[in-house]
Amino acid sequence: MSGRELHIYSLPPIDLFQGALTMTEAALQGECWGPKGVARQAEALIDQLLPALDGFREAGWEGDYSEGPFFFAVPRVEVEMAWGVIVKQNNNGTTFVASPYPFPWLEQFAAGVLRSARGEGEG
Repeated sequence: MSGRELHIYSLPPIDLFQGALTMTEAALQGECWGPKGVARQAEALIDQLLPALDGFREAGWEGDYSEGPFFFAVPRVEVEMAWGVIVKQNNNGTTFVASPYPFPWLEQFAAGVLRSARGEGEG
């Protein structure tokens, strides 16, 4: 894929992150493909994390965090799930979410759509 969008949300504090994965836990999801699968998964996570952090900064993130970064899987019509990112800011607990797909139920918290020319970490 030659480009992508990240939908950025700035939410009130969230304290429980059920189902969210740390980077290590998410990277290990590639274990079924052996060591190269874990490395490929880690690369895909980093490819999603870096633009998400840029989008969070544009939405007012101060660059610190008390929780995260966490990753969550989003279904798509392809072989693999897409990854979303969550970071909880330390200062006031604002929770920032980046998703490759819009979440209509969070629209009131939408902080913008980040468009990137980078791929989705597919290698």
